[in-house]
Order: sequence, then C-alpha cells, then structure tokens
Amino acid sequence: MEYIEGENVLIRVLQVLEGINENSGVSSVVMNYYDHMETEKIMFDFMIHSDIREDTRREIEKRGSKIYRMPSLSGKNIPRYIKALNRFWEEHRGEYQIVHGHLPNAAVFYLGIAGKYGCPVRILHSHNSRGADGTVKRIRNYILNRWGVRTANTYFACSKLAAEYLFGKRKAEKAHIIYNAIELKKFAYNPQIRQELRRKYHVEDKVVIGHVGRFQEQKNHTFIIELAQNLAKKQEYVFVLLGDGPLRKNIEQSIERCDLQDQVKILGVVKNPQDYYQMMDIFILPSLYEGLPVVGVEAQAAGLSCILSDRITEEVLVAENIHRLSIADAAAWAEKIREMTDDRVANMQRLEEAGFSIEREALRLEQLYQNIVEGAYGKNRGLCGNA
Repeated sequence: MEYIEGENVLIRVLQVLEGINENSGVSSVVMNYYDHMETEKIMFDFMIHSDIREDTRREIEKRGSKIYRMPSLSGKNIPRYIKALNRFWEEHRGEYQIVHGHLPNAAVFYLGIAGKYGCPVRILHSHNSRGADGTVKRIRNYILNRWGVRTANTYFACSKLAAEYLFGKRKAEKAHIIYNAIELKKFAYNPQIRQELRRKYHVEDKVVIGHVGRFQEQKNHTFIIELAQNLAKKQEYVFVLLGDGPLRKNIEQSIERCDLQDQVKILGVVKNPQDYYQMMDIFILPSLYEGLPVVGVEAQAAGLSCILSDRITEEVLVAENIHRLSIADAAAWAEKIREMTDDRVANMQRLEEAGFSIEREALRLEQLYQNIVEGAYGKNRGLCGNA
C-alpha cells in the first residue's frame, strides 16, 4: 500500500489492545471513537491479547475491520510473543500506516518490531496515571514503559496527568491530548427511565449514591464500604455499584460482615449504563489513581452531583456540581453527601466546549491521524509502503 500525500486515501490503523470487551474502559474508548468515524477515511484493525466474544467479533468484522489474536504476554511467553509479532509483520508488511498502541508495558515489543518492519507512525497512548496496583507490577511496568516510550515516535494521552506519568514532563509537552469523549446526549436525564429502575430495585424513596468501575484496588471499593458505614444510620441512603472484577467477592464479603446488605447493592456489568445513571442522585469516584475517568464524564452528562477523589486529574472537573475530596477521610465525604441535593444540572454545553463530545472529537482524531501520516511520509516517503 503506497501512501500519496494530499490524496484522499484510506488510512488503516492497527489498534493494539489487551482485549475488546464491555468491562474494559480503554477498549470502550477506542470503540466509541471508531463508531463515530468515517470508515471511508479511517479503518481500524485490532491486535488483541485475550479472547473476544463471537458476537462482538462479527459486529467488528462487518465493518471490514480485521482482528488478530496474539499470544498472551507473560515473562515466560516473551519468545513466543516476539516470534508471533515478527510473523505478523512479515505477512502484513506495508499494510499499516499507523500502529496505535494502548499497552505501554508491551510497547517495546509490538512498536519496536513494527518499527523494524518500517511502519512510519508508532503511537503510544497513555490512559492512566499509575502503572499498576501492586508494588512488584509497578516496578516491572516502570522499566518496561521506559523502553516502550523509546520505540514510539508519537505520543497520545487522555490527560496531562497521564501524559506526564508515562512520557515524563519534557516529552509530555509534545503529547496530543485525546479526551475520553462520549455521546453526551445518550446520557441526558430521562425521568421515565429513572422511575422504572428505581421501582425495579425498590429504591423509590431513597437517595441513591452510584459508582461505576471494575472491582480492583485502583477503584477503592473499600473506601465505599467505609463511606456506607458512615451513612448507615441514615436509612435513606443506598449505594448502587456497577461493575465486576477480581475483588468483587471480597467486597461482597465486606458488605455482609458490616451488615450493609440493605445499604449496598452490587448490580454487576450492565449493557446500558446510561440508564443506570438516571436512577442515581449522587455519583462518587474515590479512585486511588485515574488517567481521565470516562465514568466521571458520563455522570456529569447525566447532570448528577459528583464527588471525585483528589487523585483524579482536574481536567474532568467541568460541571458546577462536582467536588474533589481527599480519600483520607470518609467522614468528610459523608458530610458532603448530607449537604448535597439531588437537583440535576444541565451540563451538555459545558462538556462539549471542554472537549468531551465524541462527535466533535472523533473528527479531530481523524484529522490528526491524517496530519501525522502526511508528516511521516513527508520525512520518509514510501517507508511503510515500499519497505
């Protein structure tokens, strides 16, 4: 495939992800952007490292996209992984103008080998502000990430905080900030859905405090349990938690141990989270770290009053009825919740102006891809197509 600068040609982008599933924030962001792009200009293919549901695969392939399943990456699997990458690029030499990587700790392999085979644009995208939950994994990822950054020649990040974490302050200044934009109107307040869901879960007369997030250390569900204990005497408060993950059973046991079964409801993963924001009155996100949490944007689009951890980047603070508090003091969160009202605020215009409208931002990303490719081929004409 030869790229001719200035011509209206299709750009194929190879997106490198852990997997594609509804419980993954990163893959949800990537697919959301893809759903709002013109596939006559930009086509995404996917290199993934975990299994994919067949119905999801079929939907993606209907669009003309290809999905390549790579070996899972672990220490003992590195030789096999490198061999698979070399075989892939031997078969697909010259097919991609861009590799867009979302796995920093594996980028040294997949971006490094893509560069060896002449692909001119190698993007590394930072989605977080910390490497992992455990100390050992954080150290491992710190080392791998440093190597991975060297194999990229273009930097993307979901926030300035995420950019500085992965690339360092000097290189972060060169990073393109791609916000985790959403379809804002999809989350607009709907009183009918609110009434139906509140009736379904028997919370019609309650103040519903909501949280959406994977059950893992980063999301700090233990803090939510502590907060629920602070409000337990006030029977009007109910917590609704959406998500799943490795720590779900531990949290369920904590709920039972603290006798909070009536105050805390875990609903698991749902396919229509936009509806569940309607049943909430207040949204909380006490994360230990985040790049730029898309659920915080969704909650604001639904008009909810929000309390976020002070560890979360300020770029997500758009609405008037949003607060940042220290996660060192659950009692302070409880006091703030008692002060808050369930009045909804129309935030759509503010969010759109701040860069969180997916319709607008998808067009910006399309143009950014085009500009980057034109710049790369201007410097190295024919490098990928003629390798």
